[in-house]
Amino acid sequence: MRFSRGMAAVGVAAALTTSAFAAPASADASIFIRHYETGSYLDASETRGVRLGECCSEFQVWEQIGTRIEQVRSGLCLDASVSQGVRLNACNGSAYQQWTWSSDAIVNRGAGMCLDGSASKGVRLNACNGSTYQIWTRKS
Repeated sequence: MRFSRGMAAVGVAAALTTSAFAAPASADASIFIRHYETGSYLDASETRGVRLGECCSEFQVWEQIGTRIEQVRSGLCLDASVSQGVRLNACNGSAYQQWTWSSDAIVNRGAGMCLDGSASKGVRLNACNGSTYQIWTRKS
């Protein structure tokens, strides 16, 4: 199912009030998070930051734990804010480390914005707009 442009505002509001992304307190199976527009995968390391990368490496293995997305190799959490951008950070439970799936988009609770990616601009937060740059899929 695709995230429609007409539902962007509704989807963000729903994502911020529901736990569509929520998993049990224990970790689910490891996943890869694939970006629709580029076909690349969410990739992260402490030295190179969060980016898109070709499949498959240990830097692309994530776990969903509640509303947090944890990078398995480092044990750090996907963290994002308007001022700091998208990065890995020590897991601390802040709203900037809480993510919800709204259809195919991944919404950051702290910023109220969507995870957005492109080959030229990398991975960042952007206003949720339903574009293909904001479509992500989970793959076990």
